[in-house]
Amino acid sequence: MPERLLKREATYYFRAKYPADLQHLFKAGDRWKSLGTKELADAKLKVRVESVRFDAEMAELRKRLSEPPKASLTRSEIDGIAAAYFHELMAEDEEHRSQQLSDREFEAKEQSFDIVSPEARKNAARGNVEPFRDEFDDWLVSNGHKLDHQAPVYREVLNRMLREFVRHLDAVAQRQAGDPVDTPPAPTPADTGPTLRELIKAYLSDPAASRNSKTLMTYTIVFDALAEIVGESKPARDITRADCERVRDVLQMLPSNARKKYPDTPLLMAVELGAKDGAPVLGPGTVNNYLNNLAALFNWGQETWRIERNPAKGLSVHDPVPAGKKRDSFPADALPKLFQSPLYTGCKDDESGYAKPGPNRPRRGRFWVPLLSLFHGLRLSEACQLHVADVQVIEGVSVLLLSDELPTDMDTADRKRIKTAAGRRYVPLHLELKRIGFLEFVEDARKAKRTRLFPEIAKDAHGYYSQFSKWFARFLDKAGVKTTKITFHSFRHSYRDALRRAKTPRDVVQALGGWASQGTDDDYGSGLEPPYLAEYVGKVEFADLSLRHLHAEKSK
Repeated sequence: MPERLLKREATYYFRAKYPADLQHLFKAGDRWKSLGTKELADAKLKVRVESVRFDAEMAELRKRLSEPPKASLTRSEIDGIAAAYFHELMAEDEEHRSQQLSDREFEAKEQSFDIVSPEARKNAARGNVEPFRDEFDDWLVSNGHKLDHQAPVYREVLNRMLREFVRHLDAVAQRQAGDPVDTPPAPTPADTGPTLRELIKAYLSDPAASRNSKTLMTYTIVFDALAEIVGESKPARDITRADCERVRDVLQMLPSNARKKYPDTPLLMAVELGAKDGAPVLGPGTVNNYLNNLAALFNWGQETWRIERNPAKGLSVHDPVPAGKKRDSFPADALPKLFQSPLYTGCKDDESGYAKPGPNRPRRGRFWVPLLSLFHGLRLSEACQLHVADVQVIEGVSVLLLSDELPTDMDTADRKRIKTAAGRRYVPLHLELKRIGFLEFVEDARKAKRTRLFPEIAKDAHGYYSQFSKWFARFLDKAGVKTTKITFHSFRHSYRDALRRAKTPRDVVQALGGWASQGTDDDYGSGLEPPYLAEYVGKVEFADLSLRHLHAEKSK
């Protein structure tokens, strides 16, 4: 006999013991339910279905019990509770009658009805739920409805249940008189879709997306803020524009690096602590990045048919500084200062002594990365993660290959990160880098059988070169050129300016810098040949910058 299947006289029944952690919610120790058949084969099919329903009900009950009490319900939710309660009362009475009541059982029902009905009607007329409170509470809890007893909706639900109880007594009276009264079908819970917690979990685990740990952290900050404001258990489709606007307001008051400054602290509390400490808050650009992540969550929910709308669409704050003006190109006098610093003219070493004059001229990552970005507009990560195999000769031209492909001789840990699809490209090597000795440096690395050109430049826990970025900020400061708008990315701005001065065609600019195309015509064709690109790379020049002092020094 299959588990949970029992036979009583000629009829088969489903019988399941309530889980120990939920036992206190039920009057009986187990659930009995007639399967309505005397055939074993039919009963085996029906018991499996009933078992799945029972287990799902227990799982849902555990989930509901773990949630905080609700202080409000929609009208449809209250109607659903009332319908479920009435169905259960009628189904229980019908179950008794289906077993053929004895004369004694029939008389007992009659007497109970005569006693209970007048009192119930009187209490319903007065709105007095107290005689029934314990019974109603037991039913609500056992059915997973956890209500805040101090909220008005709690009493509203109890009054509605009392009315359903009276309505059930009327129907039972009709049955006692022999009138056929059907038990209404159990209400089907409205499909509310995923909760906020479920939507976030599904979005972050989407196998079609690839996100590193730092990106995930930027997502979780704004998702945590929303969860704190509306609650993780709220249906995602019920989240409103006003909810998202509250998140925006919190982000505008959130201290920079809140997770580091106030670890294990709710974001709403971090806002208060930051205000007390006078901590600087997130800038408009950062806030907008977070809001874009929030909109991306709901946009994904729409695309995957989980929700119907995006309440965060277009949500942003005003940023007085346009995106193109957040970083400046290097001023004309800044580049000579950088490349006449001790790191390039003679220093103690390229570790802590890079800014101290000395007899050594080391040529490793700190030496080459700024030069590579100056003459090729490389992003910091593109330069830092270069492999020896990325320096090749194509059609007689020495080029840098910038891609996220994984060569067979490299470990997965060495897989490179390229910011955009447009960033997967090759660029001819600038003649000035050849004069300084870059190809000799690469050849030495190849002979040493190194994989990466700059193995001493380490990634952080999120896969980024944050330590190099911090070092470069100090390098700018030591060289006397640091401002709020001058960063490593300023090389990229200077490079684009140099391409403009050389009157470089738009498609060549995009090919050399890895900037995204502006039209569909750029998506076709086999690309631009290395000799043609090399012609424009050779035109990249910077007035007042001389690197002749580096030409005589070859790679060591």
